[in-house]
Amino acid sequence: MVSPNKPKAKAPGLVVAALLILNMLTTTTTISVSRTLQLVRHPRPLRFSLLRSSWPRLTISCNSRHSRSVRIRSSYPCPLWSSSFSFCLDAARGRATSLSLPSALFSCRAAPMAAADLDQNPLLRDFVFPPFDTVKPDHVRPGIRALLKKLEGELDELEKTVEPTWPKLVEPLEKIVDKLTVVWGMVNHLKSVQDSAELRSAIEEVQPEKVKFELRLGQSKPIYNAFKAIRESSDWPQLSEARKRIVENQLKEAILSGVALEDNKREQFNKIQQELQRLSQKFEENVLDATKKYEKLVTDKKEIEGLPATALGLAAQTAASKGHENATAENGPWIITLDAPSFMSVMQHARNRSLREEVYRAYVTRASSDELDNTEIINQILKLRLEKAQLLGYKNYAEVSMAMKMATVEKAEELLEKLRAASWDPAVQDLEDIKNFAKQQGAAQADNLTHWDISFWSERLRESKYDINEEELRPYFSLPKVMDGLFSLAQKLFGIDIEPADGLAPVWNKDVRFYVVKDSAGAPVAYFYFDPYSRPAEKRGGAWMDEVVSRSRVLSPDGSSSRLPVAHMVCNQTPPVGEKPSLMTFREIRFSVLVGTGILLHLLDSWYDMLTAVKCQDSEACRLGQRRGGIQSVEFSLYTASDLLCGYGNNIILFFVCKSIGIAMAVVETVFHEFGHALQHMLTRQDEGLVAGIRGIEWDAVELPSQFMENWCYHRDTLMSIAKHYETGETLPEDVYKKLLAARTFRAGSLSLRQVRMRGPKHVLVPVIHEKIFNPFRLFCLTVQLKFATVDLELHTWYIPGGSESIYDVDQRISKKTQVIPPLPEDRFLCSFSHIFAGGYAAGYYSYKWAEVLSADAFSAFEDVGLDNDKAVIETGRRFRETILALGGGKAPLEVFVEFRGREPSPEALLRHNGLLPLTASA
Repeated sequence: MVSPNKPKAKAPGLVVAALLILNMLTTTTTISVSRTLQLVRHPRPLRFSLLRSSWPRLTISCNSRHSRSVRIRSSYPCPLWSSSFSFCLDAARGRATSLSLPSALFSCRAAPMAAADLDQNPLLRDFVFPPFDTVKPDHVRPGIRALLKKLEGELDELEKTVEPTWPKLVEPLEKIVDKLTVVWGMVNHLKSVQDSAELRSAIEEVQPEKVKFELRLGQSKPIYNAFKAIRESSDWPQLSEARKRIVENQLKEAILSGVALEDNKREQFNKIQQELQRLSQKFEENVLDATKKYEKLVTDKKEIEGLPATALGLAAQTAASKGHENATAENGPWIITLDAPSFMSVMQHARNRSLREEVYRAYVTRASSDELDNTEIINQILKLRLEKAQLLGYKNYAEVSMAMKMATVEKAEELLEKLRAASWDPAVQDLEDIKNFAKQQGAAQADNLTHWDISFWSERLRESKYDINEEELRPYFSLPKVMDGLFSLAQKLFGIDIEPADGLAPVWNKDVRFYVVKDSAGAPVAYFYFDPYSRPAEKRGGAWMDEVVSRSRVLSPDGSSSRLPVAHMVCNQTPPVGEKPSLMTFREIRFSVLVGTGILLHLLDSWYDMLTAVKCQDSEACRLGQRRGGIQSVEFSLYTASDLLCGYGNNIILFFVCKSIGIAMAVVETVFHEFGHALQHMLTRQDEGLVAGIRGIEWDAVELPSQFMENWCYHRDTLMSIAKHYETGETLPEDVYKKLLAARTFRAGSLSLRQVRMRGPKHVLVPVIHEKIFNPFRLFCLTVQLKFATVDLELHTWYIPGGSESIYDVDQRISKKTQVIPPLPEDRFLCSFSHIFAGGYAAGYYSYKWAEVLSADAFSAFEDVGLDNDKAVIETGRRFRETILALGGGKAPLEVFVEFRGREPSPEALLRHNGLLPLTASA
């Protein structure tokens, strides 16, 4: 919808548009449009959003007898100037589609600019789908600055004319927020999937200007006062629940941004914000530099005996990139680093205990000495956060963090303690079992196992219990089959159809797929991009989902329906080779449960840098490298910058091992995880854009759908539907399926769990396994995360910067009750704990387990009705869609959960799934 304050375009703009259209229709670089997808001239005039004119309306008509084929220049974004110019096909791919574009899609309108170069800037043009294929780094600086200038003018006008009514306050505010969100989101997304030094530099240059505008918007007194007036008006009781949530959220966010402060205190607040940003960035840089600083050159292969071929190949490639041109996996030399793949290979497989100790000690003391020491930075961050909290009227920073979350400090502490108490005794037994196994293998150090031994001996134990050959499993999990199974599951549970729509929207890479989501009547309800493959030279490692545009009534093209949501999902799966499809991999490092709502984990970026410095041949090491060390789940770009680094400190060895799938479906599970986020964004029925989909949902509740979807990977019928050999069509053998389930519990962290599938009307997920399932990482999967979360809360609730107790004293004190192997005296994991010091998880790390409680309890609703009872599963799935997925941020998450589950959430399902409660027939 065109802004009511939008000025009429001048005549030169009309000439430019005419020339552009003429150029498009006469250029020699053309493609033919499918017979079923033709452009026609419509006799009715249209007022374009950028050009006030009566140009003939251009629409798409399928199979029209009166249609006339034209040729479209594919190098231009589609559409160029108006949402009525619906779409064109991608020349490079040459794919056609018979899909029509519904009027309820969306229009992202930018301001008309007088300068010719700005007229040509794709960031400033109207579009239906973002012109990802034409945005270049040199568009960013002028485009973002012009957009900010335009938005500054709109904000000025809003502040002058604001009234405490929905049309005069919330609707224009939503348009301002949306313009910035969509355009900046497009640029930031390209940085993640099509990175370059030029693009990064351009973004870094304009980001402070964007932050400045956001601060002004968030601290606008006229807007704040107008929202207060709505809240205090006599019309307040008549507002819908969603609108009340918007008002309350806006007031909370305004207060947290300092708007209610007096001028001098607000100036102090802004200085603290700026200094915190600087310190966080420096913290992150120190972690990166410290990680890259360590290199160990190995020339004797006996020193690295036990490392698998992939690890040797990676170490040799690292050596080659450092000047050892003749390095080979077989003969070396090899370079060991602290990058996650190299580090974990040594910890899990190196028989040389001295090497494991050296690498471990180097890792746990990263960024804790000399010019890279983060100790004082941490102290300053904690001090400033406390000052900020007190300026805002809170006792501590944890209260500030919880203000926009579902939990309270007390509830978070209560949950962590309950989980800690339930897991402590089994964790002690975990350690004893690992020691006993090591003793059986003749290990001299069996009675004195320490940090650099646990991963190694647990891996040997896993291999002895239920190892599966990774290469033999890979052919059973082809990406096309996995996606088909995922879409079939979504159809069954939620009553939607997902169809390819390639060519409907511009894409940033030829491998990107585009899909339309339709309801049971065949009407489109959403769209999404899927970027599945690794591109080491330009694409970030990891996996994430983010919004492109959200559902919105105000921003619908026709003003009567709602703009449809669009999302993108990004993974780093191994690309197809020849006729062989992309095959899902095992023995990956899996991060999605830990990462939760959060941080782009770029622990593996140095691996990425290494791969771009050498020519990667078609080898297993290269394929492993192209995967960038595994998949991480990242959605933090929904809330803040999408390029924040997160590390896990000294306990990364423990965490990595507990998340190591071993023989489980890391990549498959990650796709399901991210699709859960996408479903909540796409299936929302909330028309208020500021709380539609994933917007407005409390931080610690947003992981519910994603973690819920992960459970279906291990549902027998779902798994067997996707586990088909890509050549023979053979289904995964039953005994292998049982081992996958056993491996899952190995990862999840329960010790002596008899996984019983109860026959009859109620049953749980997994089949009967009558032997004792050994899961030696309850200690490391659960207590390590509990340690991180507890330290986080302690530092942001009770710790006094500059007091008698240091940050390391706090860490040591908490470790005594959360780790059965206490940390080393020189342990400095806090110096690389980027989650809370360089990311968005300060006083929020608990949210991983909080979200797991919600998702486990939600999935238990399906277990209660019987996973083999299709009718009951479908009914429960529809209820999940109409509540968890549909209501978005328009209703408090606790109320949404109660509406779905019939009661408040309970941690019992999570404890049961982790083997920390007895399994009963009523589970």
